[in-house]
Amino acid sequence: MTLKWKSYTAGKRIIVITAILSALIVSGILLYIPCWKFLVLRRIESLHLPEASIEVYPAKAWLSDVYWPHIKAEKVLDCEMGTEAAKEYIETHNPAWKLKNIDIVGYGSMSDTAIYALDYDKEYAQNWNTDHCVHIVYFKKVFEWW
Repeated sequence: MTLKWKSYTAGKRIIVITAILSALIVSGILLYIPCWKFLVLRRIESLHLPEASIEVYPAKAWLSDVYWPHIKAEKVLDCEMGTEAAKEYIETHNPAWKLKNIDIVGYGSMSDTAIYALDYDKEYAQNWNTDHCVHIVYFKKVFEWW
């Protein structure tokens, strides 16, 4: 009992196409949910960084609901060229789509949702120079429309 596509009526064709598209959309959503962390960390790790930079803290990501649902990821680097020069280098050597939702600031910058916090980091204060550290921050609201 095989049915050919030509034997379907227009209404049945629309139902089949709608079902296939719905299945693709739902499967895409179900695949994105467990993979969001990989995608965000991959965005930070794929940035072209200055060659003399040393990774102080590896990239970490989290999904939080403080104030509003958001995704936050951070990475801390030590660059001899300084924070401003490193920021300029990263912004000029990476395309705009890679830098979307990414901010490059000094490690001592204040943030109420920071993963790595300078105020509580005694090991960092003893071993690193705060003038050379670069804080790469990815921050995106889960629901952008509000």
